[in-house]
Amino acid sequence: MIDRAAVTHSRRFEGAVALAIAPLGFRSHMRGIFTTPIATQVRAWLGLNRAVEGEHVEINPAFGIRHQQVEAIVAELTNRRDTGFHPPTVAASLGYLTPADAYQPLILRDDDNVAAAADSLADDLRRYALPFARANLDHASLVVLLTRPPFRDRNSEPYRAPVVRFLLGNTDEALSAP
Repeated sequence: MIDRAAVTHSRRFEGAVALAIAPLGFRSHMRGIFTTPIATQVRAWLGLNRAVEGEHVEINPAFGIRHQQVEAIVAELTNRRDTGFHPPTVAASLGYLTPADAYQPLILRDDDNVAAAADSLADDLRRYALPFARANLDHASLVVLLTRPPFRDRNSEPYRAPVVRFLLGNTDEALSAP
C-alpha cells in the first residue's frame, strides 16, 4: 500500500529541488524532469525517479545530457514526438559522477529536511555533473558515452549511437551498427 504521506513528502522534495537548482539555470518541464541549456542545442538534464517504499521514498537522481539534434532525428526515425526536453541522449544515476562513483539513491523519510537534501543534490550538480556535461558536449565524446557504462542504455543505443556516428560523418560505421 502506498503511504500518502511519503508521496506528499517526495513532492515537497521535488519543490525544494526546483528552488535549489534554479540558480544553476534549471527549470522544470514536468514532474521530476529539469533541464538547463549548456551549449547551443545541448541541455543538461535531471530526472528524479522515485519509488515509494512503505513509509519512505527512494529518489534516484539521474543526470544526463540531451543533444537536441540527435533527439530530433531519433524521434523522427522512431515515429515519436520530440518534446524538446525528454528523453536525455545519455543519462546515469548522479552518484556515478561523484567521487563515490556508485549508485546513491536518496532515502527520504517524513522527518527528513527536504531543503537540506535538495541543497546537497544541487551541490553535486554544480560540482560534478555540470562540469562533466560541459566536458562532453561534442559528438565524438557523446558516441563514447553511449557505448560505455554507466551511460550505455541497451534500449536506446541501437538508435542514438548510429545517429551520432552519422552526424560525425562516419556514414559507413553508422549504417553497419547492430
